[in-house]
Amino acid sequence: MTTSTNMKRFENIECNLTPKEWAIRIVDEIRSHASEYGFYIAISNYPDKYEIPTVKPYSMMRRQVEKQHPGNRPEVIRERDRVGRKLFGEFHALKLLLFNTNQDMKNKAEIFKLKERILFWMLYTLVLKLKSILNCEAIDDIDSNEGDPNSQLQSLVEIFLNYATDLIVESFAYEEATKLIQEKYFDGHPFLYRDIEAILMATSKLIKETVSTFNHCFRESESTSTGKGDGGKNGAALQGENGSLLPVDIEKIKESLDRQLISEIAERWAKNAMDRATYAALENIDQTKADEFLWNLEKEEAKMLKTLDKP
Repeated sequence: MTTSTNMKRFENIECNLTPKEWAIRIVDEIRSHASEYGFYIAISNYPDKYEIPTVKPYSMMRRQVEKQHPGNRPEVIRERDRVGRKLFGEFHALKLLLFNTNQDMKNKAEIFKLKERILFWMLYTLVLKLKSILNCEAIDDIDSNEGDPNSQLQSLVEIFLNYATDLIVESFAYEEATKLIQEKYFDGHPFLYRDIEAILMATSKLIKETVSTFNHCFRESESTSTGKGDGGKNGAALQGENGSLLPVDIEKIKESLDRQLISEIAERWAKNAMDRATYAALENIDQTKADEFLWNLEKEEAKMLKTLDKP
């Protein structure tokens, strides 16, 4: 079989790909590079701009529509335009979903990394305070005007527990939301840039290590408190707001997470992508209708914000 024959067969296959299959091709191209930067360098070096993974689908879908609806009769042309707009709209929405979600997760990855560092320094402060309480000599040197050291410790513990719980919930919710997008729109293909994924995984590991260190301190303080058994000032123990001596259980926090929160994040990503694709499609046909659509979106968002502001 000749090269030209193979190319023709390949083009025939591409002419029948769906918008989702084209989007998955972009996903696979993204994942074949070590980073977002590597992906953009690769596509900028394509000798033919019409072969770029984010551009080629439009010309191939146009061929698909022309093949399915040949002829120049007015009704055929109208149908061809209608089907073409539908295919282009679906693909554009998926492409926006892919790149916008990556951008959002890139921002979140940096935020989670900073929050993890804050959590670490909170733990460091807590450990120093715990050591000062458990050390008899340090306790004797504490100025009574500074207040009860045990109360100070409990306050630090509550702040740490609340912050750690919020960070675990938020990071896990976004992680699960990307999985929802992955399964629903990309047939289970991972779609995050590999460098963003690496940051998220490294941060998740550091959060677990920080929480593990806190739990270790909890066990040590509980052991010391039990060992003293005198209820004195050296009998410090790490307790939460409810006075319980339970360590931070990451898995239980994840299990108790409201799945509705995860769905809302994924739905917001999908809706934003669809809205932007719809606006782009209208803009090509009628700028007035496009502006009206955009204005309705702004009013809808303002109405939502007003609802959220209500006590």
